[in-house]
Amino acid sequence: MTGRKNGPQIADARQPDYYHGKAKHKDAKDAGRILGALNVPVEEVIRSDTGGFKILPDVKAWLTNKGVTMERPTVLYSDSGMHASGLYFLISQTGTKQNVKVYHNGWIEWSYKAPEQLKERTIMPAYHQCNNEEYVLDLTIPDWCNMSPSSPPQTDGIPKPLPILPPDYKIPPKRPCPSTTQITTSEPP
Repeated sequence: MTGRKNGPQIADARQPDYYHGKAKHKDAKDAGRILGALNVPVEEVIRSDTGGFKILPDVKAWLTNKGVTMERPTVLYSDSGMHASGLYFLISQTGTKQNVKVYHNGWIEWSYKAPEQLKERTIMPAYHQCNNEEYVLDLTIPDWCNMSPSSPPQTDGIPKPLPILPPDYKIPPKRPCPSTTQITTSEPP
């Protein structure tokens, strides 16, 4: 995905038309995908006769065939998180000890928040809200899924979904920091 053999991988649980930008969710600003994401459409492992998931050996073979490396940390996304949650459930049932995260608002949020030239990127420039120093936000790090520019990182270990963004969403201006906050580093918060 990003050239790191043991680094995290990103898996897009949407149907191929959405992954390839031929279709888009009604709430997304644009069609497309996060660059480097594997297309792992969860609907491919739903049985047509029962609507349930296929048996685990079939799921494991399917994941391998789709390029998912079970030993690597993985970030899953879909349009709003529903398909990604199904894929999360399947991976959790394989018995793997893999570190898996769900980007809850997925492509819908990404299509609004990522700058146009970075719609299909996994890194983007960012600014620390308190000291305005630039750093690189690496979206291939699974823990970023629990953070948002408009809210503090989750400290209780339970990711909280972000609200669906309206079509006219604009990135809010930088907020001033409380006078008691002293940050002297350019590292991400």
